[in-house]
Amino acid sequence: MISNNGGRESQRDLPIINELLGPQLRVTPDRGGFGHPQAPVGSWVTKGQIVALIRDPWGDTVEEIAIPTDGYVLAYPRHGNHAAASGDVVVFVATIHPPVD
Repeated sequence: MISNNGGRESQRDLPIINELLGPQLRVTPDRGGFGHPQAPVGSWVTKGQIVALIRDPWGDTVEEIAIPTDGYVLAYPRHGNHAAASGDVVVFVATIHPPVD
């Protein structure tokens, strides 16, 4: 970001991924409810790891969102709230791009 004085503003507490990332995966739930992230943005997750929970209005877990492949958590989209309908994207994940010769 550019600071008020025109210089570069230092960034803190932002994950840096030093890898060439491959395709971005959009992970969606089968059931609607409220999304609760379980892995920090920028963290490495492995296939089958739970990255989000979908809970009903009473706090009961109605679905555990497992990641379909190894990759980095890029973001948990929030559209002003934690609500997620079935089929909404609840987490973006990117795999590591294969080496390029």
